Amino acid sequence: MKIVYRILPAFFIPAVLVLFAYSTGSPGGKSGSPGDGNANCTQCHSGTPTAQTGWITSNIPGSGYTPGQTYQITATGTHSGVVKFGFELTAETSAGVKTGTFAITDAARTQLTNSNHAVTHTAAGNVPSGNTNTWTMNWTAPASNVGQIRFYAAFNAANGNGNTSGDVIYTSNLFVNAASPPALVSVSPTSAVQGSSPVLTITGQNTSWVGTTPSVRLRNVAVPAQIITASSVTVNSNTVLHANFTISISASTGLWDVLVDDLVLPSAFTVNAAVPALIAVNPDFADQGSSPTLAISGENTNWNGTNPVVRLRNVDTPSEILTASNVVVNSNTQLHADFAIPANASAGLWDVLVDNLTLASSFSVLALTQELVSVNPAQGDQGTNPSLTVTGSNTMWTGTSPLVRLRKTGNPADVITSTAVTVNNNTQLVADFALAPNATVGTYDLLVDDLVLSASFTVIEVVQTLVSISPDVAIQGESVMVTIMGSNTFWEGTSPAVSLVFNGSLPPTIEAQNVVVMGNHQLSAQFDIPLDAPVGLWNVVVNDLQLVEGFTVTLFEDINTFADNNLNIYPNPATEKFWVNTTQPAVLRIFEMKGRLVLETRVENGHPGVDVSTLNKGVYVVEIQSNGARKTVKLVVK
Repeated sequence: MKIVYRILPAFFIPAVLVLFAYSTGSPGGKSGSPGDGNANCTQCHSGTPTAQTGWITSNIPGSGYTPGQTYQITATGTHSGVVKFGFELTAETSAGVKTGTFAITDAARTQLTNSNHAVTHTAAGNVPSGNTNTWTMNWTAPASNVGQIRFYAAFNAANGNGNTSGDVIYTSNLFVNAASPPALVSVSPTSAVQGSSPVLTITGQNTSWVGTTPSVRLRNVAVPAQIITASSVTVNSNTVLHANFTISISASTGLWDVLVDDLVLPSAFTVNAAVPALIAVNPDFADQGSSPTLAISGENTNWNGTNPVVRLRNVDTPSEILTASNVVVNSNTQLHADFAIPANASAGLWDVLVDNLTLASSFSVLALTQELVSVNPAQGDQGTNPSLTVTGSNTMWTGTSPLVRLRKTGNPADVITSTAVTVNNNTQLVADFALAPNATVGTYDLLVDDLVLSASFTVIEVVQTLVSISPDVAIQGESVMVTIMGSNTFWEGTSPAVSLVFNGSLPPTIEAQNVVVMGNHQLSAQFDIPLDAPVGLWNVVVNDLQLVEGFTVTLFEDINTFADNNLNIYPNPATEKFWVNTTQPAVLRIFEMKGRLVLETRVENGHPGVDVSTLNKGVYVVEIQSNGARKTVKLVVK
């Protein structure tokens, strides 16, 4: 048989079996594939072939082959001690039909066989490198998807002994699925209205958009000649892009195909008819009693050249409608409307209406929160009559008669009610108050009807004083009319109690007669000074006010004989004590020369003496009263 191989080399067809005699290549049909009837090198070499995994490799992606694409196929065999190593490799469909096209890339080591449906080794290609031999070739996938491609190969590891004995046969295979073809999967959004400018997000599958500039279009299904081309396209990845479109207002409504280059997503996009609508109002609220200007936006509206009727309609009471007093059209899709919201407009949600378009529950009328803001002045003295200017917010005082009061903070029962109220406008009034001289000092809440401005007013305490008395001196036994002046006094409408109180340890009192109030700070009074009134300084008293040492009673000089003969002091000058020579009990008073009382005591016949050791050295006036008589003498204290 080996002789026959030498005689018939011209009839070699590349075979899978690598026999020493077929060292120039397989005769073909020996790949072990179903299409080759599972024939392999064991037809000439005894034994059973050994199946190997991974002896056939390729650069076909894991996702599968692409029809018409060319790939590199590699066959590699390994056997210890191999001398000659040959192969045959073919490609078939799952039905065993030869498929694809092989191309030789290494003519020195490989060649086509089996009517070009397989590749085998050449004479130079059966020489291993050590224990391994490797062959590469190109394979072009069929022009269409034929399903799974199955590569089969048979390998002969020959020992080179010149016959078929001792050779080892191997088989291997590689199954490759077809890659899914590029396709468009989705578009978002799936619709737009006439006249809009949507940005479409288009998603593909098995697409390769990175580095390209895809042509993105919309094609009308009913009228394929009507095409809308994207104005700009942004490629985000191999499978995602964004396309900007401008949908003409006249674009046909209905279904449109989405096209990216030659890929089509049929009937995936819808152009809807442009429907006029109101989309926004700003501001979307206003207070009762306010006059807002509303900016109203529409879409697909055509307001230019028209006079829209703009209204607000109460949601709960649809018969309650407010009509704009003035409307200015700014563009086809924007206008401004002036409204006057009545103070008694229903609070809550309102619809916005422009002609027959409605933006439901889009506007709110807010209930007024009435409050007091300020009072000026914020304080007043006791006994004064301040006029308070009160300012409110969201108040409605015009045409009303507010009740204005001051309420003592922390003591609700202590209330001062205004004597008169003048309303200037809805948010301002003037209230007159009469603060009593004895009004409680401290902070007050201001009340206007049921509104309260807490701790907003202060009643200031007034310190009442007596300032002067004129004349401020009288002689014993004299009747004198005096004028008394006060500060922060409130005598009008009262009947003050006026008196003179002697500034001594045994103070007699002289009550005033014929008191006449001449004003809050002035009164006149008559004093009848008794003949025996103590000489010296007297306090002027009006109610509970005192003008200390404000009045002086001087000595009446007509001393009677009793006083002259029976009321004497000795020794005079005195050092530590002196005595009074009297047969009757007497009241003794010692005054400084300025009239200040320094000592007052009672003495009787046989008294132990009057101690003057504590007095400063100098001259004093001693007044002695006894039995209706009075005598004054000068006393020298050494």
